[in-house]
Amino acid sequence: MTLRRYQFVFPALVLLMPIALADDLTREVQEQLRGKGFYAGPLDGNAGSEFTAALRRYQIRHGLPATGVLDVATAEVLDDENGSLRSSELQASPDSSKPVFRGDAVDNRPPPEATPASSPAAGGGPVPLPSSVETPAFEGSPGLTNERVQKFIAEYLSAGGSNNIDAQMRYFAFPLEYFEHGRVNEKFVRKDTAGYVRRWPARHYMLTDPVKVTLTSVDTATTEFIIAFSVQKGNRRASGRTSNRVLVRNANGTLQIIGIHERRLDI
Repeated sequence: MTLRRYQFVFPALVLLMPIALADDLTREVQEQLRGKGFYAGPLDGNAGSEFTAALRRYQIRHGLPATGVLDVATAEVLDDENGSLRSSELQASPDSSKPVFRGDAVDNRPPPEATPASSPAAGGGPVPLPSSVETPAFEGSPGLTNERVQKFIAEYLSAGGSNNIDAQMRYFAFPLEYFEHGRVNEKFVRKDTAGYVRRWPARHYMLTDPVKVTLTSVDTATTEFIIAFSVQKGNRRASGRTSNRVLVRNANGTLQIIGIHERRLDI
C-alpha cells in the first residue's frame, strides 16, 4: 500500500505513520537488546532513557559511536547478528560505512608488526610465543607456570581466528564473567560467538607483547595482554588493538578461562 492515494483524505494518519513505524522499529530493537542482555525495560516501542542507555552499551560493546541513537551502523551490526532491521529508514551516522570489531576502534591500516597468534582461518601453524622470564607457580599448583599460561592464551587466540565454535567454547568454564555482561552461561556465549563469526568470518589476532601473568591463588592467574587484530567480511575490513584481561583457572590440570574483559585502544 502506498501513501499517495490516501494523503489528502487522511492527512493526520499520514503524519502519524512515521511515528508508528518508529515505535515498531524501536520495539523490535528492544526485543533484540533484551535477548542479548543489554536491555531490561518494557517492550513498549518507547525510545526513553533506559532504551537509549541500553543502545549505548551495545554500541560501546561493538565499537560503534556511543550515541544512543538507532542509526544505520548500529542496525547493520544487529542485522549481521540475527536481526532484520529496516536500516534504510534509520538515521545515518558519520561512521556508518565502517566495519567494527567488538570492543575496539576501526582502522583500515594493517595491524602493527607483532607476535602472531596463528589460526586455521589465517593459514597459520604452531603459535610462536614472546620470550619471557619463567615465573614459578604457587606450591601445589604446578599447572600455572608462566610458560604454560602464555601458551594457553596464544592457543585461545588461535582458536578465536577459526570458524569452529566448539573449538572456541572449549577454552571457557561456565558461568563466565563475560565482558560487561557479568556472569553468563554457555548458551549466551555460544550465541554471541556465533554471531561474531557470522559478522566477521575472516579474523586474525596477534600478541604485541608477552602476556603478563599474575598468580592470584593456588589455582588462578590473571593475564594481561594487548592484541592487534584484523577482521574481514567481503569488502568490509577492520583492524586495531585491544587491551585484554583474562582470568585463568587450573582445574585438575586443565586450564580454563573464567573471566574475560577488553578495553579499546587508540591507534
